[in-house]
Amino acid sequence: MQTPPGPPPSPEMAYNAWGPCVTQLVNALSKGLERQAAAYNIVAVEFILLRVFLEMETCTVSDLSRALPFDSPRISRMVFKLSEQGIIERNRDRQDRRIVWLTLTEDGRRMMDDITRRMAAYDAELLEGISPEELAAFLSTAQKILANFQAKEQTQQE
Repeated sequence: MQTPPGPPPSPEMAYNAWGPCVTQLVNALSKGLERQAAAYNIVAVEFILLRVFLEMETCTVSDLSRALPFDSPRISRMVFKLSEQGIIERNRDRQDRRIVWLTLTEDGRRMMDDITRRMAAYDAELLEGISPEELAAFLSTAQKILANFQAKEQTQQE
């Protein structure tokens, strides 16, 4: 993919170009995920929470609130709903009864495997006609933008 000739766009012009594009891309991914998750009576945000389980194995609501952009009360509500559905299991710590450990049940793992497989097929449809080089350039650019964001967040927290 070649860069158009001429000077680089100003930050305002660049945002006006890529901001709406990113919004539409997030919308396309969210709608696909909502469709796949609906078969299991969960919403996209709950699937995102469950993906963290696949990485953590066992965790607490506090662990999830550090890993996700949601506050503890919202995560607690999601965890309650998912445990009522048999997707998450909650167990109190034997030494400290205030701590509740969360784990994904076998049904939850099967559901996540199925949704992940369906999303991979959906992603493949969205990426149709995109060359490996184009995808690599997109991912590289997105990672740089995210690194800039994380650096900015870090500076603001200090």
